[in-house]
Amino acid sequence: MPFIRVTGGNAILDMASAPAPAAGLLYQINILKNGVDTGKRVYSITIDPATAGRVAVGPLSLSPGDYYFNVAQTLGGLAAYSFIVKFATQP
Repeated sequence: MPFIRVTGGNAILDMASAPAPAAGLLYQINILKNGVDTGKRVYSITIDPATAGRVAVGPLSLSPGDYYFNVAQTLGGLAAYSFIVKFATQP
């Protein structure tokens, strides 16, 4: 489970699948802070880089703490999944 330590104001500006999952595979990314579910969800279908008219997922503000990305496959055969995250510092 990837983790990021945030020590000051920060935000997630965007996320994208890298590479896009194969047809018939769907994933849900849950964002946790200090091991507690934040309720923020991102779905692989919405961050597919090949999707026409894709909209950025953020900005999602991040206060100081340890953040984890918990990925759950919701459809299709078992396969590896990866994604990239674009961050920005905030005052």
